[in-house]
Amino acid sequence: ERLLVLVACLLPLFGFALAQQGPIPGFLVWAAVILLMTAIYFAVVAPLQSRLVAADRFRPLGLPVFAFNVIYGSLWGLAAVLYFGVEPMRMVVSIVTLVGMTMSVCFASASYLPSAYALCLPMVLPFVIRAAAEGSTLPLLAAVTVALVVAVTLLFFPKKERFEGT
Repeated sequence: ERLLVLVACLLPLFGFALAQQGPIPGFLVWAAVILLMTAIYFAVVAPLQSRLVAADRFRPLGLPVFAFNVIYGSLWGLAAVLYFGVEPMRMVVSIVTLVGMTMSVCFASASYLPSAYALCLPMVLPFVIRAAAEGSTLPLLAAVTVALVVAVTLLFFPKKERFEGT
């Protein structure tokens, strides 16, 4: 519940920061869908994932959780497609958002690593590809930075969480 409130508070800040560098058409619709999907995650998906992991039945029954994570990650990735810009403010906001989301996902999905990958890869790859394709120094640096931080987080954080939780 607290994380849902946090997302509800952060989305307007995300929109405000992006708007400083130009128009963000469709942002309210995108933000409403993200908020709805976040509520569904906390009301349905997270409890299901917890029950499946506790019963040691996640692997055979985890497909709905995995599919939800791909869809939710893709919706966040859509922001990179819709609102990408080479302006420094948009770069900083995008980097902070993607890295913060990756860390949050790793906390939430540490018990089943494929769930973290299912959410993070479609969330991050559109930004990395778009920034790398831009051809100038700042976007390329942003693409490499995000790719490295997310890769290190996905490779090491979930393992640490699983070992500490055992």
